[in-house]
Amino acid sequence: MVFMRAPLLGLIMLVAADQLPENSDSESTADDVAHMSLKLMQRQFGPKLLLQVFGRPDDSTSMKLLQDPVSDWNDRSGPSVISEMAIAAIFCIIFALVYRSCVSWPEALPAGEAERVKLDRWSTGPFDCFSDMSICLWSCCCPAVRWAGTMEMVGLMSFWSAVFLLLALELLGMVPGLGLVYIIFVGVIAYYRNQLRLTFGMNGSNECSTLTGDACFVCCCTCCAISQEARHVTLAAQVNHEQCASNR
Repeated sequence: MVFMRAPLLGLIMLVAADQLPENSDSESTADDVAHMSLKLMQRQFGPKLLLQVFGRPDDSTSMKLLQDPVSDWNDRSGPSVISEMAIAAIFCIIFALVYRSCVSWPEALPAGEAERVKLDRWSTGPFDCFSDMSICLWSCCCPAVRWAGTMEMVGLMSFWSAVFLLLALELLGMVPGLGLVYIIFVGVIAYYRNQLRLTFGMNGSNECSTLTGDACFVCCCTCCAISQEARHVTLAAQVNHEQCASNR
């Protein structure tokens, strides 16, 4: 929700600035509004591409932001950081409550079909996200909640413990100067991905090359990794795998 709202607000503010009358006071106001939109986009996204599209070449402030996109993120005020953290936490908890009330245990497959299922390798590819749209949407819109559901289903962690673990890491990453917390975030996801490999007896578990590959995959596309794990564990629950059956 935050990522959808920020660009829309930025566009609205820029359009309003361009429509102001051309006098000294209005020009000053337009500059203020444009600068405000730039700072909003910078705080929410950070990449230089947005500033190159919306910034003004002759605006010294815009050029400064282009040259040092990290400083503006780190210069946020305490109340701004706290408000962003509070909004993120509230939305995550709301999504978690919705997940608990709407997502039920997967229905079992017919006996003949279940016997043919092999779980000693990933049941779907890393980018087969659209093969299950429900899992895909949960993984993209609120990955912490979908990951928590997977961890609970396979018995590696309780649902709320998993939610608050990833939420805490996400919130810490929003604090200026603590961006390196993302490394811990990637490490946690990669560690439990390896635990899934061990649970289902997959080849490559605990091997350095596999762990490195998992970490790179999680770093490049966390949602894809969470989605793949969810699809595999859901299939395990459908065939009544012993690791999932005890957590029904």
